[in-house]
Amino acid sequence: MSGSEEATDLDCPICLSRFNDPIILNCGRTMDRLCIQKFINRNRTLNPTAPIRCPVCTWEFNPEKPLISNKSLSKFIESKPIYEWFLIDISCAKEGINVLKFLKLVFIKRNITETNHITFETNDIEIEYNSNINFDEELQMKPFLNLNQALEKISTYSQQINGIKKICILSDGFTKHTNITKMDSNIFNQLFLIHVGDKYVERTRQLVNETNFQFGHFNEKKLEIYVQHFLTNFTERL
Repeated sequence: MSGSEEATDLDCPICLSRFNDPIILNCGRTMDRLCIQKFINRNRTLNPTAPIRCPVCTWEFNPEKPLISNKSLSKFIESKPIYEWFLIDISCAKEGINVLKFLKLVFIKRNITETNHITFETNDIEIEYNSNINFDEELQMKPFLNLNQALEKISTYSQQINGIKKICILSDGFTKHTNITKMDSNIFNQLFLIHVGDKYVERTRQLVNETNFQFGHFNEKKLEIYVQHFLTNFTERL
């Protein structure tokens, strides 16, 4: 399977995100279970007597029948190793503390399996995740001298491996970078850029708008709320 086919075939046609629990309709189309259930509920609310049709090909199906799992696709997704890179581009000591709090909360709450390969990287530090990691001692907050060089290195490596690939950049402001490399969406399944703190937010947002990264933002007050958002949208198995 090519990079392009791999990324597309793992996408639900309704939400355009990676499958979590794929099912097959009687027309042969595959959707995520939660998405098609929301689709059914919405259509019943709008017109309770109208037939329910596949949102892709409009083939009618019976919503009263149990949704059949796409077991082969589910097995394929479960067997795919996941590679994640966290690039930490922080210069402010206060926001460095908030990033460490964020990472500790994320990795306390999530379920890490042996198929996950997780790397944390700052300007001159690169460490692999393990269950005994001490973020406070092992991960020193430093801004990248050349963030794009780090992204290009990850991109080159990613072309040589099979699996689900994700990048998360945590930054307190892109005043020191003039641009961000646009990553190949045929290679990477998810790309997040999270701005930490309230300074230079619009500058970061402007740069993100010119790339295919998804923008996120939290400050000290919204940290725990954003952790849950992040767990739902980035770190769940695709």
